[in-house]
Order: sequence, then structure tokens, then C-alpha cells
Amino acid sequence: MENDIEHQTAERFLSGAFADKKAFGICIFVKEENTAGAIYQMYVNEDYQGKISV
Repeated sequence: MENDIEHQTAERFLSGAFADKKAFGICIFVKEENTAGAIYQMYVNEDYQGKISV
């Protein structure tokens, strides 16, 4: 994951989730050969798991 953070591109990047200006989750997005992609290495803080926010 450290390599993904240090070497981000438009086709492979880290994204964060925030509440009240505090990060509570991260994930890595990787574009596949077609127009789709996949999310890898997702982490969500235990306090936020299973909760839906709109």
C-alpha cells in the first residue's frame, strides 16, 4: 500500500473518506483494461463500519 500512496497515477490512486474534516477510511482504485476499475485495500475505521451517511 505504501507504494500505491507514493506512486499514484490517474489509473491507480488512493482516495479517502472524511467526516468533520477527519479521515475515517481509505481505499486504492485500480483501472482495469476496459472502462471499469476495481477498489483494493479498503480500510474503514471500526467506529464507521456499517454506517450509511448521506
